[in-house]
Amino acid sequence: MLKYQVVLLEQDDVELKATAIVNPAMFLTTENPTEKLEHDCLVTIEQVYSSRPDLKDEPLKDPDLELFTDGSSFVQEGRRIAGYAVVTTDKVLESGTLPANTSAQKAELVALKQALRMAEGKRVNIWTDSK
Repeated sequence: MLKYQVVLLEQDDVELKATAIVNPAMFLTTENPTEKLEHDCLVTIEQVYSSRPDLKDEPLKDPDLELFTDGSSFVQEGRRIAGYAVVTTDKVLESGTLPANTSAQKAELVALKQALRMAEGKRVNIWTDSK
């Protein structure tokens, strides 16, 4: 870093200064410079980067189905063993073993994928212990 600072300082047309943090939104412009630009970075990020704005972090009221998923993995006698399950509050809908060396993260995703298949066409809350 110091090397680059020295190179920059040797340039006649470059001046290094310490500045306060700048809000990048201040560089946004409109076609009409006198018009006040309304911008909310958090709203923009949500609109641009949200793949499914219809998905909420609140459970549906009166869903057709409540599903719970889990996947896990452990090592026994030097071999990684993994499995998954999709259940309701009173019944195991599906469970299974997964190929050797399947990670716990992949097992969680397999469980979620199976729950999504079961949920097709229904209003469903799917609960998982993964983020």
